Amino acid sequence: MKLAFFAVVALASSLLAAAQGSPKPDNSPKPAACTTAGVRKEIRSLTDAEWSVVSSVVLAMNRDGWGRWFAYVHTQNFNTIHGNSQFFPFHRRFTIDYEQIAQRYSSSFYLPYWDTVSDYRAPQTSEVLTNKYIGGNGQGANGCVSDGFLANINVGYPNTHCLVRKFDKGDGIINSWYAPEYILSIIQRDTTMAQFRPDMEMSLHGAVHLGLGGDMIEQWSPNDFAFMVHHANMDRLWDQWQDNGNTWVMDGVDNKGANMTIDSQILAYNEPVSSVMQLGHGSACYYYDTNLPGDRNLPSQASAVAQSAVAKDKSNSSNGKKNNGEDSDGSKKTKRIVHPAKTNKPEIDDFFLGVASDVAAGVQQLNEDIKDSLEEVDQFFKDAFKGITKGLSKSLHKSAQNVVTTLPPNVLDKWFPKMAGLGKDIANNKVTGLKRPQKGHNIANKAVAAIPVPPTLGSKWAKMHKFDAAEVRRYNEKARQFVQDLQDAQYVPLK
Repeated sequence: MKLAFFAVVALASSLLAAAQGSPKPDNSPKPAACTTAGVRKEIRSLTDAEWSVVSSVVLAMNRDGWGRWFAYVHTQNFNTIHGNSQFFPFHRRFTIDYEQIAQRYSSSFYLPYWDTVSDYRAPQTSEVLTNKYIGGNGQGANGCVSDGFLANINVGYPNTHCLVRKFDKGDGIINSWYAPEYILSIIQRDTTMAQFRPDMEMSLHGAVHLGLGGDMIEQWSPNDFAFMVHHANMDRLWDQWQDNGNTWVMDGVDNKGANMTIDSQILAYNEPVSSVMQLGHGSACYYYDTNLPGDRNLPSQASAVAQSAVAKDKSNSSNGKKNNGEDSDGSKKTKRIVHPAKTNKPEIDDFFLGVASDVAAGVQQLNEDIKDSLEEVDQFFKDAFKGITKGLSKSLHKSAQNVVTTLPPNVLDKWFPKMAGLGKDIANNKVTGLKRPQKGHNIANKAVAAIPVPPTLGSKWAKMHKFDAAEVRRYNEKARQFVQDLQDAQYVPLK
């Protein structure tokens, strides 16, 4: 199947721009490429051996106090890392930190992610929330998790208690999350971090936390490994957005209202944002299975070669001494996270007392080649979408295919600007061999119910994050308007 000549011309410039990504400013040094970079995979795609490594390491870390440590760090910095442009760089660095500690236990550990948009309609039915993986809803009056690899464990922050989950709709049901189409729309239309961050933080990010409930709706949410697989996914979606022309985009403000740039410091890590802006470089020695570069040595998760991806510990903790936020000359520098001595088990109680004052008060289309071959995506889309859907997961790519062939030009213009030109050519029969399906039917003929209206995050969530309630409502109304516009266009999503 081929595009008409003029369609090719019309697409060329937009596809090229999307594929190239934004240039990096010349005034900041480019982070060095990692010697070896591992692969973060979707949790359900892990082999039994890979999952065994992940689950056993997480349990060992919890036993040794690391679960408590990460919950503590997140809590102490909660109000400075949400609601501003520190959100994505901090959480990327935070998951890297967790991964590096885990690699002390097993060099083959790489953090999996949970593609939550693939489960958006009825999240409680996800295989991830079964005994095979992280377990489901908590049981009993206290909501203690009793299945999955986390069954019956105790967590240690802010006090010792069972790991709690309480699904938000009650009776073991979770309110629907955000559809692939909406996340695709955000990736397509947002061109600044000041747009992208709240669009994501006040949609999918919040919905998953609220949906699982329990520890996940508290400041100490890293108690639950669900936090890590969720934030690995948020990080992956940031990477997808970056690969749609926003590689080095960092703007907006931090928690104090200061302008954010790639030269800004990541709160509590005393490292520049540039160090985590490009996967496979700097401290981000990993890629996602949805966006693999073809020219790198990428070991499997079970490969011992992955050990070289562990970054050097910058806390000077190998001698067991605590760093008090001072440089070698004794001058005070930005406060930073300081880990215990480089052993598996931190002396957590004593260490907490000694390091508390040191923790900041406020702490990369279709290159996946898509492994299951995307039988339902014909050669036209493989060719025409290379720039538009660069780095997208299977669920988002299928949605993109459906969206561009079924939605009218005005809706594409509003919500999917990078696909609008192609959509108009399809609507006007300018693409040889490809016609729009009848209204109300998707191209794969797999009709399902309309996209559900997304849930509100609620006043309690807004208050805990110190978000302006009106702003939270505004972002929810935007998502609801998106759903309404698609319903008015008689859009039918894929299964």
